[in-house]
Amino acid sequence: MAKSEGTAEGNRSFVKKGPVREMTMEAAAMRFVAENTSIPCPKVFDCCDLGDGTGSITMEYAEGELLAKVWRHLTQDQKISVARQISKFLDELRSIQHPFSGRICSADDGPFYDEMLCWADGRLFGPFATEAELNDWRMRLYSPFVQRHPPTAETLAAIRCRMRDDHPIVFTHGDIHRKNIFVRRDGEHATVSALIDWGQSGWRPLHWETMKFLFLAPSVNDAKYDWGRVGWEHICPGFKVEASIEGELMSISGVVPSCPKDEE
Repeated sequence: MAKSEGTAEGNRSFVKKGPVREMTMEAAAMRFVAENTSIPCPKVFDCCDLGDGTGSITMEYAEGELLAKVWRHLTQDQKISVARQISKFLDELRSIQHPFSGRICSADDGPFYDEMLCWADGRLFGPFATEAELNDWRMRLYSPFVQRHPPTAETLAAIRCRMRDDHPIVFTHGDIHRKNIFVRRDGEHATVSALIDWGQSGWRPLHWETMKFLFLAPSVNDAKYDWGRVGWEHICPGFKVEASIEGELMSISGVVPSCPKDEE
């Protein structure tokens, strides 16, 4: 995804700028979430095309403290409370009825971006009619590694056989980490006041929120910050088989694979 930027406007609004399709996609997601959940998502005031392929979202300013800055100062009870609040928000997202016949797509039924799928240099991909179609597309991204080392084809074939094609398709934030969460502290209580950055959200397989959390989080064994451990236990638990498969794919590519131009 191309880099976006934001500036504060007065006391109550914030303007985020970036590629127009990405801004339109994120604004649609934020409005969809606001209409269908109780999640504290900043209200969208306006989304417009600024010309030259650039767009902007004018949104409500997120109040509170950035969780990335205060996490290490929270008590263990506060950390677990924040994690459980996020978990409930994600449950709300998953409970929304899918309006697009199970497609894997953006909130507005279009192509999307996900930084864990492939390095696309600002391009979007999809939508996909089924999880099987998504998984087959992902396997094609590893063709360059097969060309360099033909035995990798057998490894990928074995991995593909283990990948499920039948996860429920649910609405997913897709970017849960401490820099996208704001909290308010009041004595012993810590309350999530805003969940931001919906640019990678949309309709994804049920396990994808957990895969993205593990991709973005420090090690689940990081004792210093313990975000990964607390999060996997209380925010995005389970899916160990899927996590193992993603680890195997990452071991083949070393990094997120590139997205060929003909795979846009």
